[in-house]
Amino acid sequence: MNLDTPRSKTFEVDGIPPERVVCPEDVDEVVSLVGHASQNGYSVIPWGLGANMSLGNIPKAYHTALVCHGLRRTFDHAPGDLTLTVSAGYTLSEVNQRLAPSLQHLPLQAADPTQVTIGGALASGLSGPSRLGHGTLRDRLLWCQVVTADGQRVESGARVVKSVAGFDLGKLHIGAVGSLGIITAACFKLAPRPQVRFLALATFPSWNACARLRAILREARLTPTIFTLGVQGPGHGPHLGVLYFGVEGTPAGCQYQLTQLAKACANAGCHEPQIFASERADAVLQDHLSLRQQGNFCLRVIVLPDRVAPTIEALMGLAVPPQYIAAEMENGIITVTWADTTTTSLAMLPAVQKMIHDAKGTWRLDACPTAWKHTGLDVWGPPRPERALMRKLKTLWDPQGILAPGRSAGDE
Repeated sequence: MNLDTPRSKTFEVDGIPPERVVCPEDVDEVVSLVGHASQNGYSVIPWGLGANMSLGNIPKAYHTALVCHGLRRTFDHAPGDLTLTVSAGYTLSEVNQRLAPSLQHLPLQAADPTQVTIGGALASGLSGPSRLGHGTLRDRLLWCQVVTADGQRVESGARVVKSVAGFDLGKLHIGAVGSLGIITAACFKLAPRPQVRFLALATFPSWNACARLRAILREARLTPTIFTLGVQGPGHGPHLGVLYFGVEGTPAGCQYQLTQLAKACANAGCHEPQIFASERADAVLQDHLSLRQQGNFCLRVIVLPDRVAPTIEALMGLAVPPQYIAAEMENGIITVTWADTTTTSLAMLPAVQKMIHDAKGTWRLDACPTAWKHTGLDVWGPPRPERALMRKLKTLWDPQGILAPGRSAGDE
């Protein structure tokens, strides 16, 4: 077990440094470490590469930073079954590079896939634009291995695509920021790499044109893998925003969908779409993913799909408009980022919350200045009925409260 702190990181969480940093290299070391922490009442916060450590409330205590990037012993690819069992320390970039020769991939997206580990993706509940066509992490996860708060190695699910194992407890760890257990390995259902893939960008001049375009495309019953809006703040051009329309599959199938998109744009009064293929399409989408994470004030909103456009319009009408908005039209997921994180932005937060409440939506803060959290702001949004169940789970699985104490929605 490596006890040396990498010089490139302080491993602070919300400005709080750990007393100790450990870098286990296998599951047995994680078991030993967490068991020791349990016996002595030490708090443990798991780390991957830190890409999503801004998510969560201020920790109540922070004794040990458990850096899981060294967990890289397992990479078991079963191409005939379309499954991959992999240790938590591998990055998304490494996983897909190693899967490329088999023409399979794990369809997860991050602003920088070289900086997101498998464990980090699960703990933060990573979600990208392709969830429309490929589903979520919850849909992909087949099996999960975790180390519980009392230092026990536990497995749930099955390493096969079809299973009758019952309720899959492993999926409770998705988005739990390591508060229920330390994720050490996982098995995923993979997707075959398509013959071709395209990304079309269609700009729209007004919200009415955007609504018409969405209605026409829904009527055409197309099957895009990506249907996302990108809207920049004032002063970024004559158009309001861009529709990112991704398709993949056979050349003929993709061409049909792109032709229908071009017709829909013409009928809706939108500009003719730009079309990018293969690696160029990936690069354009990566730019979009990077834009939605710029700034250290990032709000994630979920509304009904029909409320996406009105919600964006209302957000852009604020006294301090967002720097960038990314909205998954058919899923109702809106990511909003501000570059300005002065007290003006904090002061306007109640108005933003009321706007989301009026739209019957929910919200959470994926990132914000630590000073905001010290005001008592709950980054998980307003209390909801399911919080009571989450608190019960936390109490049952971590009665001493040593795993990421205070950071999750169920640990208030």
